[in-house]
Amino acid sequence: MPPIDLTLPEIAAFLKERDRFLILCHHRPDGDTLGSGLALLRMLSHLGKRACLLCADPPPPNLRFLFPEEDGLPETPENGFCRGDRSLLTDPEATAVAVDVASLGQLGQLAPRPIALRIDHHAIGEAFGDRQYVDEKAAACGEILFALANLLGVPTAKVAEPLYAALSTDTGGFRYANTTPRTMRMAASLLEAGADGASLSRALYESRTPSEIRALVAAYQNLTFYCQGRVAVIVVTNALRRQYELSESDLSLFSAVTREPAGVVIGINIRQNEKDPAKFRLSVRSAPGYPANKVCTAFGGGGHAGVPDALPA
Repeated sequence: MPPIDLTLPEIAAFLKERDRFLILCHHRPDGDTLGSGLALLRMLSHLGKRACLLCADPPPPNLRFLFPEEDGLPETPENGFCRGDRSLLTDPEATAVAVDVASLGQLGQLAPRPIALRIDHHAIGEAFGDRQYVDEKAAACGEILFALANLLGVPTAKVAEPLYAALSTDTGGFRYANTTPRTMRMAASLLEAGADGASLSRALYESRTPSEIRALVAAYQNLTFYCQGRVAVIVVTNALRRQYELSESDLSLFSAVTREPAGVVIGINIRQNEKDPAKFRLSVRSAPGYPANKVCTAFGGGGHAGVPDALPA
C-alpha cells in the first residue's frame, strides 16, 4: 500500500493525537536531518509528549554543537546515536517519524522499523511508511518543520538554532540555487528568535578537525576532470582512506570539493565500500539545469534536482 499523503494541518493533528515518538534521521547525518529531527524533538517535548531522536550514525564533528556535552551522547552498537527518552527504543507502540529521509535504505540499521510518518523534501525518493508529507519546493526539511512549529503553537525560540542549522547546511550557507525568498524569510525569523547566525556558521563551516583538513588535502590532490573541465570526479578507495586516516564523517567534505573549480557543472564523488570492496557509492552535485537526482536514480538512489547532494541508498 502506498503511503497516505497528508497536509501540514493533518500532520499537526496526527502528532497531537499520539503520545510517544521515535524520530528517525538518515545515516551519515547532515545538518538538515539532525536539525529537523532535534527541532521536532523539542516541539514534541513542548507539547508534553515523550520522544527520542535516533540515528544509525553519530553526528559529525561540525554538528556536535547541537548536542551539548552536558546532555550526553549515548551511543550503542545496536541502536546508534540517540537523544531523549531512551525507554522508547524498545517500545513497540512508539510512533516512528522519519525526517529528511529519501529512502528506507538511508535509515541504515534502523530501516526494519515500521514508519508511521515520513516528512521530507526530496523530489526523487522512495515512497515508504503509512503516511507522508513531501514538499519538493522546500530548500530543506527544516522549512517544513518551521511551518509545523507555527501550526503547533511552539515558540520559534525553542527551535531557532537547529532549524537555522538545517536551512544553512542544505543550502550551502544560503549559496545554492535552492535558496528561495521563503528560505531567507524563515532564516530571518530564526535569527530574530535568538539563533546566532555567526556562531552557527563558524561551527558549521570554519571549525575543521585535523582529520577533516587531511580529507580536504586528499580531495584536492585526487580531483580529476573530464568533458573539458565540466565534470569533476574524486574516487575514494579504501587505500586512500587508510593513507590519510579518514573517518566516514571526513568523507562528507569530498562532494563539495568537486563543485568548487570554475567551469564545473557536475561533481561526482565515488566511494569504495570498506566491507565489500566490489561495491561503490555515488554522490553527485550539479549546477541548475543538470539534474543530479536523475543520475542517482539510475543507480537506485534519489535526492535533489540541483546542487545539493543526491545520494543513492
